[in-house]
Order: sequence, then C-alpha cells, then structure tokens
Amino acid sequence: MVGAESLSVGFYLRTDAITIMLLRLSFLVFFLSSLLLASAVNPQSPQRKVTLAVLDFGESRVGKVASDTLWASLKSAAQVNVIDREETRAAMKGIGYAGSLNLSRQEARSLGEAIGSDFYLIGDAQTLRRSSSTRPVYFESYASIFLVSSRTGRLITWQRPSFQASSAEDSEKQLIAELANDQNRTRNLAAILKTLEDR
Repeated sequence: MVGAESLSVGFYLRTDAITIMLLRLSFLVFFLSSLLLASAVNPQSPQRKVTLAVLDFGESRVGKVASDTLWASLKSAAQVNVIDREETRAAMKGIGYAGSLNLSRQEARSLGEAIGSDFYLIGDAQTLRRSSSTRPVYFESYASIFLVSSRTGRLITWQRPSFQASSAEDSEKQLIAELANDQNRTRNLAAILKTLEDR
C-alpha cells in the first residue's frame, strides 16, 4: 500500500512539473509570436526626416522667385522633408503672419509651431536701382535669408547674397543662380545638421 501511495504522489508531482513546464513554454511561444507580429505590422522605420519650410521672401516678384528657387533646391535634398509651399502659406495666413523679419524668440517659436516644421527659412529679396558718382546707373539684386529653429525660436544662420549688373534682369539671374546652386543648399543643410548634433 505504501509503495502504491508513493507511486501515486510521485506521478502527481511529475504531472505538476510537466504542466508548469508546458505553461512556461506556451508563454514563451506566445511572447515570441507577439514580438514577430509587432515587427511585421510595424516594421522598424528609419529615423524621421527633419522638416523644413521656406516662407515667401516679401511681396515682390523677385522675392517670390527667390523663395520658390530655394524651396526647389532644398526639396531635392534627401536629408530633409521640405513642406509644401501652399501648406506653409496657409499656416502663415492662419496665424496672421505678414512677413515681418523682426521676431521675438516666442514669436519665432509660434510661427514654427503653426507651420509644423523643425526649421524654417524667412527672408526678403529685392532688386534696387542704384547710381553713384563713380559709375552709371546699375541694379542690385539681393536676398536676406534667415534660418530659424522652430523648437527654440533661435536664429541659426543668415546670409545675404547680393549681385550687381547693368540691368535688373541680369542681376536677378545671378541671384537666382546663387540660390539654386549646390553650395548654397549644402550650407543650409550643414547648419541644420550641426544644430541637431548640438542639442
């Protein structure tokens, strides 16, 4: 009788151990399956691209051409996601931004937040008729361009390319060519990437 009772107890102990082992194994299989399913449904995506907006550079014709040219140049860069021009204009209109370049840091942050970008470029571009005692009438086309961090409202960098020629058309062509070139795009991207590294 004692031997049969011991055998019965041993059998139950082994059964309990097997049950616990099977439960642990089931949990492990369930856990691994969940991980595989999650990675299949939501695969690891690359880091989010930095967003950049280019605002209009004033109301003049050359201002619109200059900002459109800069937008198109930056749009071709793989490192940033450049926000659509119409979306940017709608956001500017929505908060009543009228093109002022004299912004407090809070105003600059609010503007960036309304646009929904990490960085933005604001500025002004004009062609002016000039004259001096040393030379006949000439034309100067320039752009004042400011790169701003939306997160801090801080001015990251600025540039003021300027070109002179005997006709407005020629000076504007030089300005637009400068804004479209690879070196100008590289300068803007380098400033953005350096700011991200310094955070």
